[in-house]
Amino acid sequence: MIKDKKNNVEIINVSKNYDSNEVIKNVSLNIAIGAKIGIVGPNGTRKTTLCEMISQLRKPTTGTINIKSDLKIGMQLQETKFPRGLTGWDMAQYYMRAYRLNKSVEDIQKLLYYLDAEAFINKPIITLSGGQQQKINILLALIVEPDLWAYQVNG
Repeated sequence: MIKDKKNNVEIINVSKNYDSNEVIKNVSLNIAIGAKIGIVGPNGTRKTTLCEMISQLRKPTTGTINIKSDLKIGMQLQETKFPRGLTGWDMAQYYMRAYRLNKSVEDIQKLLYYLDAEAFINKPIITLSGGQQQKINILLALIVEPDLWAYQVNG
């Protein structure tokens, strides 16, 4: 349960182990409502693991992660596998159905314009460059209008 009502997320002494290897040790962090944060660091520093724990895709080995009860999280990781043959538009429509979103074509077109993705939204995702696929991922993360958005890239 969130103790400070000004926070979306409270991370308290979180650690993560894989077998006997401790990969994250005693991380504590509060993410305030409206905050914009970045989780940055070199390759292999477990940024993805932390993002996955915040989004509840992974559980910490020890510690607590409290998430505001109505928090919508959008997450875009460094690599995503898309089903063969689907276009970015197909995936956007799937997300709108899955999340029961009532977005107009104009709403989606605004995001496509912002992401400079209009030219390839109707092409099979598997044929797109890595950067174009990242833009489709960002579109899918933003389409749900998340309160908290995690964007993680290699580097």
